[in-house]
Amino acid sequence: MAKACALMVGNRLHILPVVDGSGLVVGIIGVSDVIDAIDTKKEKEGLTLEVSGLSSGDQDLYDATYFLVGKAAQRLLKMAHRNSGVLKIHVQRYESGGRVKYSLRTRLVSGPPINITVNDYGWDYARCLSHILEVYEGRLEKLRER
Repeated sequence: MAKACALMVGNRLHILPVVDGSGLVVGIIGVSDVIDAIDTKKEKEGLTLEVSGLSSGDQDLYDATYFLVGKAAQRLLKMAHRNSGVLKIHVQRYESGGRVKYSLRTRLVSGPPINITVNDYGWDYARCLSHILEVYEGRLEKLRER
């Protein structure tokens, strides 16, 4: 990790290729990987949101995501009896007849036993994400009742 940091800083890079012994690229390491590797000895509080599949031109979808998840984050953590967790959202876009259909694949992780996956698809991105958050609440409620 120290070598990766030195290479990134020295060459003003945000990502580096990871190669095997023969020089074949087997992955990448980015600034966020370096930051995640730093052990602060303190658990982060709150719900961390990781979004993939959107492009820089999807600012409206990013805004909708942060707004909807921001409204639900505290409630989800409280229902899970946790102080922290991660919500991962992957978005795929399909064009059909001049319209865009979205497929959202999500996972909510907050230590054992919380590791739930919910997927949805539809023409309205915000409606899909809202439905996913409602399903998470229902599943967390069922876990709490056990």
